[in-house]
Amino acid sequence: MKFLDYHKERVRCKELAADTLKNYYSAAKLFCEMNDLTLNWRRISKGLPRAKNSSNDRAPTLEKILKLTEYPDRRIKSIVYAMASGGFRLDVWDYLRWKRVCPITNEKGDVIADKLLVYADEPEEYYTFS
Repeated sequence: MKFLDYHKERVRCKELAADTLKNYYSAAKLFCEMNDLTLNWRRISKGLPRAKNSSNDRAPTLEKILKLTEYPDRRIKSIVYAMASGGFRLDVWDYLRWKRVCPITNEKGDVIADKLLVYADEPEEYYTFS
């Protein structure tokens, strides 16, 4: 209990996220179970601070997108437009490969969009369009 109280205090001081406290709780619970220590884990878990289930992410405004595209390097414009239309984050570029990009064409054969497999071979894998 002292161990969890110490980490709850760290959460109150904003040194530790409430979500991370669950990892400490799980480790303490496993330690006690492995050593045949019986505690009321349901009661203990009620005392843990609630974790926030959503992030502070928000869509960029049109003004911010236009300001980013004013940068003189023309590569930036395509990156910003792909991220804004596909709705993905910066770290996606680490996972994105050309073989995961499928062009979508119209009757004339012109490319009108791209289907992207984001976070390929990861649990968070999904498709987006750009």
